[in-house]
This record gives sequence, structure tokens and C-alpha cells, in this order.
Amino acid sequence: MNKTKIYIPTELDILSDMLIYYTGSSKRRAITLGGGCFYLTDDGRMCVAGRHLKNPSKHKDILSYISSSRMNYPTCMHESVRHINMFFFRIMQTLHDKSDYWNAKSLTVLGKVKLNEIIEDYNILN
Repeated sequence: MNKTKIYIPTELDILSDMLIYYTGSSKRRAITLGGGCFYLTDDGRMCVAGRHLKNPSKHKDILSYISSSRMNYPTCMHESVRHINMFFFRIMQTLHDKSDYWNAKSLTVLGKVKLNEIIEDYNILN
């Protein structure tokens, strides 16, 4: 019998994936000129939560704010991340969205401070 292992990411995996994806080209962030964020833009950019939606195109051009009432969380998310707390995705959105946290290539000093707060608040490295 061939058993396929199912990958179940942790908060650390999602955080690491976000940093790898946006570092080097923070232009991949789905940020509006006004500082808002879309799950998916016309040119294919996605926010951190949008990258984990089950059907991102269903939420195209919707300003992102992970919410159980607006998004039907967690069923709107890909099956592999439904175990992740909604509030973790919200804080990841804050890190993704805020322009003070990013320069053209990577996190700013303020962004690194926020990153360390997330790691500590969610006990990610333990």
C-alpha cells in the first residue's frame, strides 16, 4: 500500500515561506497605493493569506482582512492550513501590509522588530 505523506505546515513554515517569497522583491506584495491589501490582484500578486486560500480567484480584488464572518474561515483556506489560528493569519497580514515594515528588498528594522514579536507571541521557535 502506497501511503502519501500529507504536508501540514506549522506557523514557522508559513512565516518562513512568507519571508522567502517577499524578500528580494517586496513588489510581490499585493498592496494598494492607499496601503490596503488584496488577496489577489489583476497582475497575480497575492497577500500572505491570499497565497493560502483554497480558491484565490474567488476573492480577487477584495481588500483582505481575515475574518470568520467575511471569509467563512477556515473553510475558505487551503485544507493544509485550516488548523492555523485565524489570528495568526491576521498578524501575518499586518506584517505583510504595513509599508513601514518593508523596503524594496526585505524587512526594515521595524519589520524585523514585528517579526520577532510574532515569533515570541506565538512561541514559534519552541
